[in-house]
Amino acid sequence: MAHQRSLKVPKRSEPDLVALLTAPDEQFRAIEAALKSTQAEFRLDALVEHATKTSGLDLSLCKPIVSAIVDLYSARSFVSGSVPEFVEVILESLGVVDSPAMKKLLEDRERIKERVTRAVSIGHGAETAGKVRDLQVEHERRFCAARILTDARAVFHEDVGVSPDAAYVFHSLRLSYHVAGGKLESLHVTLRDEDLGILEEQIARARRKKASIAASLQRADWSIVE
Repeated sequence: MAHQRSLKVPKRSEPDLVALLTAPDEQFRAIEAALKSTQAEFRLDALVEHATKTSGLDLSLCKPIVSAIVDLYSARSFVSGSVPEFVEVILESLGVVDSPAMKKLLEDRERIKERVTRAVSIGHGAETAGKVRDLQVEHERRFCAARILTDARAVFHEDVGVSPDAAYVFHSLRLSYHVAGGKLESLHVTLRDEDLGILEEQIARARRKKASIAASLQRADWSIVE
């Protein structure tokens, strides 16, 4: 039997998982069939749109369920072994969630096991979307936000009682990013005007490189996901 790795269910994922596990069989089957009918969509928003149109269900019903399925596929990459072994790991993980709703659901363990098994057996675009999500977070630091503040500091004379007649103008770049576990951290860097030009050049160069890579991949009939 493959080694099983315990997983922690993120707080943000709990409502989506509850929606997946409590959905009536008819609704789940409709979404399941919709997701199995597409291989070309890998983005979560595109999968949700496809499932909504194909199943005929409301967006509010489809979105959390599709998101939960993609989350399960993302978690799948962290656990080796067969689908039944992975399902057992998920059930154990759900069992430690401090949520009355989740504890109530797990009273019918066999039904939940069957639902999770079917969810991670859909394949197609949902599986690829889960792997994409896993790759997106598989970095030591992930960009969150940036802000540049511009300030001026007076240049005082030796005799500070004399009013200054010059000022040093500079920029302060604040980069906010997520580290392991989702914790938000920030880095502050002082910039001069010429440094802003260097950043602009590097951003433009990165965009040109992406366009070149994308063109090559598209010629090879690869889809581009972000």
